[in-house]
Amino acid sequence: PLLPDPTDTKIAPPRPECAVPLPMYKAPLFPLLADPVLITTAPLTPLVPALEVLKCNDPLAPQELAPVKIEIPPPVCTELNPADNVIAPPDPLLPLPTEITTDPPRPPTAEPV
Repeated sequence: PLLPDPTDTKIAPPRPECAVPLPMYKAPLFPLLADPVLITTAPLTPLVPALEVLKCNDPLAPQELAPVKIEIPPPVCTELNPADNVIAPPDPLLPLPTEITTDPPRPPTAEPV
């Protein structure tokens, strides 16, 4: 190699100014000695209803519960099945290649004596 291998250089980050971090303290958002105020208010309801709504929740009559009967006749075959069509594949654009078998060369052997 024309150049020497690079040397490993470790650079540590600078140390903090104080050895131990200072503890953090946050005061709570509510005063410790104050009691919560209980608020009791009734909902505002009008003396007279705004609209007269009549609800009728009577059960349905048995005739209304029965499903509607629909009679559908089975299908009737009115057309004959189409004739079977046989379609041959198209002729190839190029002739098929001829089959050529090539054996590997024989290993060299000694001539019989």
